[in-house]
Amino acid sequence: MDFRVAIATYKRPKGLGEKTLKTLSDNNIDKDIIDIFVNNQEEYDIYKPLYPEYNMIIGEVGMRQIRQFIVNYYEEGTKVFFMDDDIISFKKKNDNKLIN
Repeated sequence: MDFRVAIATYKRPKGLGEKTLKTLSDNNIDKDIIDIFVNNQEEYDIYKPLYPEYNMIIGEVGMRQIRQFIVNYYEEGTKVFFMDDDIISFKKKNDNKLIN
């Protein structure tokens, strides 16, 4: 794959696994391209034991700040798919219908 998946998360350690990470796994997205961004060391210490196989990065506190941190984290030209931590499915528009 020639892109990265960036997930910003805060205070949803179990929800992240039950929702976004499950959705990515169900859609055969390789764990090696997924980067999980947490806000601080305390969050890192909670999340990392739950998801040791994922790349985890300590960013900054605040939604605007963490999103800007993520943009600056990657080298220019890197294709990044940004996701929230509570995604339960992907849908595609086919004509006027949404399909899974």
